[in-house]
Amino acid sequence: MMFEGSHESVRACSRFRSLPSTSQWAQVQDFPNASGPGRKWTGEYICLRFIEVPTANGGTIRVRPVLTLEKLPTQPGADESFQVSNLPKRMTFPTRAAAVGYACANIHEM
Repeated sequence: MMFEGSHESVRACSRFRSLPSTSQWAQVQDFPNASGPGRKWTGEYICLRFIEVPTANGGTIRVRPVLTLEKLPTQPGADESFQVSNLPKRMTFPTRAAAVGYACANIHEM
């Protein structure tokens, strides 16, 4: 899915797994009880827009970026927050959709 196939085929994979998708991204994995200190949820997403990535031999390949989203630990009663672990800047977002939407729209920063 990262290297080929239509956007619709990526979204179909997401639907098959009963996971959300939009015109920008598709969730492909859901880990509700990810291990680690205070970590309650982790998900994997694929951005649908292809980007060019340099190869070791000086060429480029087209890939769909894969993102890992984490729910950050919160105090009881506090609002949820999420972080895309493979963004260079550690930014937090109030929803999963906001985090993935930002990352896919700004993928050139990755």
